[in-house]
Amino acid sequence: MQAIKNIFNTIPWTILSVIFGIVYYQADLLGWALLFGYVFSNLISVIHHLYWAHGYVTPKNKFIKTILDLLGYISWPGIFIHPKFFWTYTHWYHHKYWGTPDDFVQINNNIGTFIWHVIFRPIPLFVKLSNFDAKKMVEYTNNMIALNQDKIKSFIDKYYRVLTVIIHVSLLLLIGMKYYFYFIFFPIWVYSVNLALFGEYVAHAKGINKKTEKDYHWMFLFATEYSYHYSHHKYGALILGPGKWRYLNLQYYFIKLFYNIQTKIII
Repeated sequence: MQAIKNIFNTIPWTILSVIFGIVYYQADLLGWALLFGYVFSNLISVIHHLYWAHGYVTPKNKFIKTILDLLGYISWPGIFIHPKFFWTYTHWYHHKYWGTPDDFVQINNNIGTFIWHVIFRPIPLFVKLSNFDAKKMVEYTNNMIALNQDKIKSFIDKYYRVLTVIIHVSLLLLIGMKYYFYFIFFPIWVYSVNLALFGEYVAHAKGINKKTEKDYHWMFLFATEYSYHYSHHKYGALILGPGKWRYLNLQYYFIKLFYNIQTKIII
C-alpha cells in the first residue's frame, strides 16, 4: 500500500494535465490564460500568504472574508489536503527556523531540482508530515477551528473539502471543460509554479542563509512580495513596493480594495 502511495505522490499529474489540455485545445486561448494566470497568481498569494499565513491584512467585512476564504481554498491544490491552519502553522515554523538546519523549506540548487520542483511540481495526494512537530500542528488546527466564534468561517474551515469539490464541479458545469481548463485549472497551475519558482526555489535554495540571502528586485513585477523575501523574513514586513513602485503592484490595489492593513512594518 505504501508503495502505491509513493507512486501516486511522484507522478506530476498537474503538468501532464496541462500539457494534454494545451495540445487538445490547440493552445487557442493560451495567451489569455497566461495573462489571467499572472494576475491570478499575484492576487491569490495575498490570500494565502499575507492574509492566512501572517495576518498582515484582514478582509474589510464578513462577506468579503467569506468570499476570499472560499477563493483561497479552491485555488491551491495543496490546501485541499489540509485546512488553512496547516499552512499557517507550517509557515510560522518556517519563519521561526528560517536559515537554520531545522527549516524544512530547503531546496537543492540544481537543474534537476528546478525541473522537478518548479515545472513538474508533483502535488502529493498522500502527505507524510516531517521536519516539524506534526502533533502540535494538528492540535493547533483543531483548536483554531474550535475557538472560532464566526459560524460561517467555522463551517468553511470544517467542510472545506466538500465545498471545494462543489465549487469546482459547479464551475465546470457552468462554463464548460475548455474554459474551466484555461481559466480555472491552468491559472492554479501557474500560481503553483510562481510559488515554487519565486517563493521557494529562488529564495530557499540550499546554500542561501541569513548571511548571504538578499532581496531580488528583478522579481518585483513577477512576484512582488517574494522580490523582498529577505526583508520580509528579517523585519516581518508587508511588501507593497518602495515609493511609487507600489503603483505597479497588482497586490497593492487588491489589498486597498478588499483588506485592512494590520501591520505598520511596510516596504
